[in-house]
Amino acid sequence: MHYLLVLDVPSIKDYVLSSERLVEVRGASALLDQLNREFMPKFLKEQLGHDNVNCVFVGGGGGQFIIRAAESVINSAVDKLKGEFFRRSAGGLRLISGIAEYSEDTYQDSLQRAFFRLNLEKEENPFLIQSSTHIGLMRECESCSKPASVVDKYAETEWILCETCHGKVEFASKNRGLWNSFADFLETRGVTKTRRPKDFEEIAASSMKKGHLALVYADGNSMGKLIKTIVSSDSFAFFSKTVDTAIRESCHEALFEVGVGSDGVADILLLGGDDLLVCLNADAALRFSILAAKKFEEKTCSVFAGDPAKAPKKLKGKGLTISFGIVFAKSHTPFSLLLDQAEQLLKSAKKTGSEDKRSQGYYAPTYIDFHFFSRYSQTDVADSRKKFLHISDSNGVPVVLHQRPYSLEGIDALNDHAQAILNTRVSRSRLKRLGRAPFLGVMNGTLECLQLIGRTKIENQKKSIWDALDTFGCANQVSWKGTKGETKSTMLVDLLEIAEFFGPNLGGSKDAHHSA
Repeated sequence: MHYLLVLDVPSIKDYVLSSERLVEVRGASALLDQLNREFMPKFLKEQLGHDNVNCVFVGGGGGQFIIRAAESVINSAVDKLKGEFFRRSAGGLRLISGIAEYSEDTYQDSLQRAFFRLNLEKEENPFLIQSSTHIGLMRECESCSKPASVVDKYAETEWILCETCHGKVEFASKNRGLWNSFADFLETRGVTKTRRPKDFEEIAASSMKKGHLALVYADGNSMGKLIKTIVSSDSFAFFSKTVDTAIRESCHEALFEVGVGSDGVADILLLGGDDLLVCLNADAALRFSILAAKKFEEKTCSVFAGDPAKAPKKLKGKGLTISFGIVFAKSHTPFSLLLDQAEQLLKSAKKTGSEDKRSQGYYAPTYIDFHFFSRYSQTDVADSRKKFLHISDSNGVPVVLHQRPYSLEGIDALNDHAQAILNTRVSRSRLKRLGRAPFLGVMNGTLECLQLIGRTKIENQKKSIWDALDTFGCANQVSWKGTKGETKSTMLVDLLEIAEFFGPNLGGSKDAHHSA
């Protein structure tokens, strides 16, 4: 008898991304990746026989296998596997499973039944993190507040940790995890020595705007809908491998092209399936995201074109896409806040992409949303924008001081215009005043912009600003988009916020800016 087995690790983010220390996030991610991609299939094959286990897919904390054995024998092996996951993560990871009789003719039905049993196990046995009973003389873990049991040392700093958090640090100190495959990729590009940052501060120190970093979170568009259309295990394996390989290659290539290598300016926190989470220096984040998005769509389109029989028919020859949420902040910002805002931005980008007129059926274009996090009292992105980036004109018509999120083409153009303006060496003071002009209101903001642009004596500086406004439909009403009675918006604030992260002096020294 053949069975379809699906496995999943719930609450991955609670385990991998719950710490404020980079080394713990790195160690947890590396341990999960090893247990998932290497240990899981190897263990099942050793327990059930290599010839009896066909691995359809592993990655992103999950797995799918077609197994020839008695159901009781499979369940026994899976129970042992669950115990190993729990033991090797010191109680931090829990594995759940679902199993169903398998028939290639009814693959999708078998898959749905297996996932039904998996979800049933998840609901009946929730994995809840509960605080243990404490006594006054017991030290708490400095990372998660559970009872501490280990004194750990990393980067000349001593910590009091629980067994779970200690395991993350210990694994990180002995295994390069996700960085290992990136280092292997860099060797193919001639970079033989790589240096991984020891903490978030080291990443931020490499930014042109000192002390700032960016957290980039990406996720695939319409993946769940597409998976439901796959009717065979071979097609599922092909689809899953294509997505996983494309996201990894796109991440590695994009990091290399923005200069990450031997200088410790980035770290890969999650990578696999259709997920990507990278922390890198602030000035490289937008360009990295743009490159990764383009490469992912190109790679998947190319692979599908090469094997159209297995490619998802619903895509009609198109590639897959991913959307991004990017949060910029100072390095001492709690990681949990960075992650929460990156998730909010990602949801905003995906929602806008699904509403794009090009979004049809199983295809949705890439969108990128970004936010500059500077107020700890404003942890909700939508609320922060409503409070600080929304005003009304004299007639009470809403005015939005941004145009986020942007399509891939839009963010690419915005990024290019920001760099082009800086290349003309416009003065820092002029750019700051341009960025603040929309906050004066529609009429006063228009007058301020006209004044600043009109008094610019260097022609290429004036042209670079006009070109940016024109690209986003904000040239006719300087710097507003929207007809009479409609909500007006502007991209000027977005443009100048991006430009701020390209250089500490927004284009150069004051001596070079006599046009201000």
